[in-house]
Amino acid sequence: MRVYFSTYHLWASYEFANRSLNIEAAHTGVARFDMEHRALVMPLTI
Repeated sequence: MRVYFSTYHLWASYEFANRSLNIEAAHTGVARFDMEHRALVMPLTI
């Protein structure tokens, strides 16, 4: 049986985006470090 990981990666990106959206929607404006949120998103560095 051949396994393709693209389906898993696509599902994971969808799940991470939804979980980070929930965290961001609950944000009250107070700055704090959130390890779960950091784990779900990748910072863009140029």
